[in-house]
This record gives sequence, C-alpha cells and structure tokens, in this order.
Amino acid sequence: MRRADGTSFEADLSSAIFTTPDGQRRTVVIFRDLSERLTLAQELALAEDHDRIANNLHRTVMRRASTASTLAHGLLGIVQNDAVASRVGELVHELDEIVVEVRQAIFRLESANERRYQTLVENSPVSVAVYRDRDARFVYANQRAVDLYGARDLDEMLSRHAYDVIPPDLMTGWQNRTQQILDGAVIRHGHFRLLRLDGKQISVEVNATKVAFDGEPCVQIELHRVR
Repeated sequence: MRRADGTSFEADLSSAIFTTPDGQRRTVVIFRDLSERLTLAQELALAEDHDRIANNLHRTVMRRASTASTLAHGLLGIVQNDAVASRVGELVHELDEIVVEVRQAIFRLESANERRYQTLVENSPVSVAVYRDRDARFVYANQRAVDLYGARDLDEMLSRHAYDVIPPDLMTGWQNRTQQILDGAVIRHGHFRLLRLDGKQISVEVNATKVAFDGEPCVQIELHRVR
C-alpha cells in the first residue's frame, strides 16, 4: 500500500461484504501495517543464522583447532631438536592464531546472548575465563579454567577477582595491560606467572581480548599452562 507521503509498505488485508439495514451492499476493509513485524522477522532470521554459523564454527573448527593447539603445546615441551622445535613452534603459533580469531568470530556472532556463548565454550579444551572491567570480578569460567585457576568449584571462581591470581610483583604491569585490552589491544602468546587460588604459582601462556558480557565491557582470557 502507499502512504500519504508516497512511501509504500507491506500490509495485511482482510475484507468482508455486508448489507446495510436499508438493503445497500457495503464492503469493510481492515488492513495492518506489517513493517514492524517484517523487520522483527528479518532480525529473528538473522539471529538464527548467526546462531547456526556460530555452532558450525564451534563444531567444525573451534574444537578441533583447540585440541590440536593443546597437543602442539604439549609436543613443543618435549621436543629436543632445535630445528624441529622451531617448526613445532611455528605450528603452535599458527594454531593459537586460529583459535583466537575463531573465538572472536564466535563471540561477535553470539554477543547478544551470553548463554549461548557459554554453551559453545563450556566443553572447550582451552581454559577460558571472563572478568569485568569495573571491579575485575570473574563473571564466567569454563571447567578447564576452574581447574587451572585452582578453584574448588565454579562458585568459588565467580566469587573472586582476576587480580587475586596475579603475583604482587606483576600487578602494576597486568593492570596496565588490562587497560590496553579494554582500549582494543589483543594479547597473544603472552607469558606470565599465575598465582592459583590454592596458593601455587604456575607459568602460563595467555591470549586476551576485550568482549562484552551481560552488557558490560570485560576481558576474556585463554590460558595454556607452560610446563
């Protein structure tokens, strides 16, 4: 149909013919502007498409790349030959790049629904934790992260802050890095010491990036233990 200003719109139309008391035939026409409904339908279809793509990425790429990355890290730790170690190191770097980039792609697709994001990463072989900007409180961790951080369970993990696991001598540097991440920087293959919640210190390799979680700016951390 056409509006008074000349623009057109999709309409749902129904009509009926009836006879007035004086015997004249009349038609009643009822129409509804479907513009909003069509827009919502398009948005729903787009969201469902994003969900399908994200799930396919996770099933066909993320899990296999994460598993391969974990195996490559383990292999790098036992290789003795320098030339072979160099080639394995290149493989580890490439796999880690793939993992980070696919993870970011999945999160961008699912950023409107953290519940689906959690489902995607819960069974990941990579340790994934998210803490928010305003108080550094952990807001998400998969089971791998709970174990790596030395927490008793997820409840303990979510009651703690990211700075609880940073050794005092590294605190200032990590706070500066957090701000850089929130400003858009991405940490890849950073090497740090982690002060586990059970008091033990371990060496880890870190990938970190900014994400939005529950509508708040947060930092997502992926950890590999360096043995």
